Amino acid sequence: MKHAIKKPLRILTLTYPLIPLRRDACGGAEQVAWNLLRSLPELDPGLELTTCAAAGSRVPGKLLLCFDERPNALMNEGNIQAALAAAWAMGDAWARGHDFDLVHIHGPLEMAGWALSWGRPVIFTLHMARELYPAVWDNASLKPVHFVCVSQWQQKTWWETMSALAWPAPDCAANGIAVDDFDWQRRKQAYWLYLGRICPEKAPHLAMDLARSMNRRLILAGGVYPFPSHEEYFHRQIRPRLDSERTLVPCPGWKRKRDLLSQAAAVVVTSQTAEPSSLIAMEAAASGTPVLALARGALAEIVRDGVTGILGNDLDELRQRSGELARINPARCRRHAEQNFQARRMAEEYWRVYRKQAGPRETESIMRKLTRLDSA
Repeated sequence: MKHAIKKPLRILTLTYPLIPLRRDACGGAEQVAWNLLRSLPELDPGLELTTCAAAGSRVPGKLLLCFDERPNALMNEGNIQAALAAAWAMGDAWARGHDFDLVHIHGPLEMAGWALSWGRPVIFTLHMARELYPAVWDNASLKPVHFVCVSQWQQKTWWETMSALAWPAPDCAANGIAVDDFDWQRRKQAYWLYLGRICPEKAPHLAMDLARSMNRRLILAGGVYPFPSHEEYFHRQIRPRLDSERTLVPCPGWKRKRDLLSQAAAVVVTSQTAEPSSLIAMEAAASGTPVLALARGALAEIVRDGVTGILGNDLDELRQRSGELARINPARCRRHAEQNFQARRMAEEYWRVYRKQAGPRETESIMRKLTRLDSA
């Protein structure tokens, strides 16, 4: 008996329509999607990838642009729903004219409800902290969506609620990065680094306060999305704290980001939400740089306290333990990243999810072909 040869999977990926997928993306979900799409063809060269994303995206396979213009011209809270609707129209037009096996969503949750109408398996990655999602469990129509968590900690916390409501168990595909893309070095400069989105839930103003109280230089490297709430936060909390020792590098490009990471004495993470993962903590480890972080959510899963960084329950504890940073070995940080955070491992976990979810559809496709052959 001959073994059946698995046909290539055809995957449609939907992402947030206002943020491009590329190496220097500022958003975590966009970085994950970019690394995943880049890694999948190495695992399975036969994959057929189609991605609906913002202008400026750089991904393998077919790219459907949500808009012809740069997204920052459209990004404001008044235009978000119109942008989502336009992205949906693009994806819907393509989906109804092509055959594919599943859809993977890295964007807003409402996209998952829309995509169910295509009659394909829908996979939704939970990139954000739980409190930033709407009341998922009040919408029974979302039960067919297959949720994927980005850390074991997140999987455990979501499963506690999902099992009580008899929802299917979520899978876990822990986030990963392209470790070899990062340089690392033993000798560090004196500055601390905050890297990421400048917004209320990430609370970079706390990193600035911590650095000031320790008389340390801090570089704030990141972008302010043109949402009114983010811009108001910047003007109220960040701008007044900037001075000669607390400086801003707006949206650093890839080379600048890599240099800042490899040369920093520490990367400071002061999020006020329960982080489902932390790409910046992974990138710091890949750069041989320790992390000084509030112990929120999955941070304890990513940072080995006392080995690759320092975790504290509040700023006072971080302040008291900051002297331990000098004893952390950059080479050990790098090894930790190489052993635990590779994007290929993440891609392998998603590939298994894809195969499992597409299985019933593959079987149906084979049976239809056999039926046609029998009737010929």
